[in-house]
Amino acid sequence: MTDTITSLFDHLEHLLKYIVIALLAVMVVLISSQVAARYLVGIPLYWSEELARHMMIWMFFLGAVIALRRGAHLSIDVLADSLPATGRLLLRLLVTAILIVFFAMMTWYGWEIASRTMNQRASALHYPMGYVYAALPTSGFLMLLVGLERIVRNVAAFRDERGGRSGDASDGRGKG
Repeated sequence: MTDTITSLFDHLEHLLKYIVIALLAVMVVLISSQVAARYLVGIPLYWSEELARHMMIWMFFLGAVIALRRGAHLSIDVLADSLPATGRLLLRLLVTAILIVFFAMMTWYGWEIASRTMNQRASALHYPMGYVYAALPTSGFLMLLVGLERIVRNVAAFRDERGGRSGDASDGRGKG
């Protein structure tokens, strides 16, 4: 079962990676066009900066999901490294449970903010600002799912280790 879950999340991460790359590429084109239009033609593209800024918000929030799954966020491992395998697993599970609560709150309140700002319009492009704020609940929900995946993988790896199979109790993606 953990292989199926891991495979599903590998595909999700792959999709998110390409979305983030596409957002960055479009941002580069938008900002380059803005600079070219302003200094070469003398007519600024007033809307390009706003769109690029909103795309950057989405890019950062979706990138945070990828970083969480890869264990690439900043962490201090002194305590975890000094614990035996069981203690490391329990600490990882505790930290992940706390993160899941935070991500659930981020999803819930992010949804409220996104819903409340659907009537507010972006100044240049006039689309609902709720689309921009939707990055909060979207990434919060995805990070909540990644947290659940980490718990499943940590427990499975720990069981494998306790059952005599080789492996470590980490989440398999950097420090857990």
